[in-house]
Amino acid sequence: YQSVAMTLLETVTAGSTKLSIYYLVDPPTTGTFSVTISASDEMLVHVGDYYSVDQVKPFSNSSTTSSSGAQTLALSLDVHDDDLVIGAFNHRPSTGSQGAMTQGSGQTETSEFSNGSSSHEVATSYERSDTTTTNFGHSYTTDANSGPCCAIGGVLSAPNGVITIAQA
Repeated sequence: YQSVAMTLLETVTAGSTKLSIYYLVDPPTTGTFSVTISASDEMLVHVGDYYSVDQVKPFSNSSTTSSSGAQTLALSLDVHDDDLVIGAFNHRPSTGSQGAMTQGSGQTETSEFSNGSSSHEVATSYERSDTTTTNFGHSYTTDANSGPCCAIGGVLSAPNGVITIAQA
């Protein structure tokens, strides 16, 4: 990001499907910026801005899950009241076309991408916790034919307030 290396939070793989979350603490906030990616595989990128996040330890925890043929994946995360859970789902339908992707109850979709063919679809979302629990659910479902899929989620922490969101 503007020639600054980002930090990898988590990566999860299911067959030929891979999903990662990278982050950068205190990035520049004005102007036009570019994200440079080096990869030989097809790729979709989502960028989100989150304010009031802890600058020392932005994520309090994270979770991943994957399957070779499920249509629904659910993450279980430890959260505190007012934490912000962000997540993503990557799916490659086994045959046929892509289907509709649906986030779990209480989640707000931030993006949904496909590569225009039947081989790749990704969705991202967030939700704010209203409780402290060790089993906070964050899930995604597709109605496409089952194929390799994976989900990843992270809990953003805010030591001095509530995290606000700006989508890029």
